[in-house]
Amino acid sequence: FQAVKHHLANMLISAQQSTAAVWDAARSNDLDDASFAAAVAAAHATRMQTFIAQKNIQLHGGIGYTWEHDAHLYLRRARSLAALISDTGDALADIAEAQRTGVAHGASFALPAEADRFRREAADAVGRLRGLPSGEQRDYLVDSGYLVPHWPK
Repeated sequence: FQAVKHHLANMLISAQQSTAAVWDAARSNDLDDASFAAAVAAAHATRMQTFIAQKNIQLHGGIGYTWEHDAHLYLRRARSLAALISDTGDALADIAEAQRTGVAHGASFALPAEADRFRREAADAVGRLRGLPSGEQRDYLVDSGYLVPHWPK
């Protein structure tokens, strides 16, 4: 099932990236800032929704194109929305123009106050890690929880 899991992981990552791009556009404070973020969101989301719908059909096999499953409807909707959005302008051209003129920027977000504590803890852990001999570094990372952050310590 490894091939299936890789496709599913790529689909999830694509969906999360599109969600992040859309949220960045939605949080923009002014219209000049919003136009670049909206172009990034439009370019990414339209490509990714088609990619995800195609992978969905591939993972479902032949039933994905039958009326017994809705996968083909998602692909039809994704391609229709991509066509409608492309009629309003070329988002990739807008992104390239923003890059050329210096308007392009990274995602904007505000971290909560408790993020500073996590940053200090991570910096302290890196300092301790660098001071250890190479044979002890892996054990330290395992014990600290930084080797595989989503596993419990």
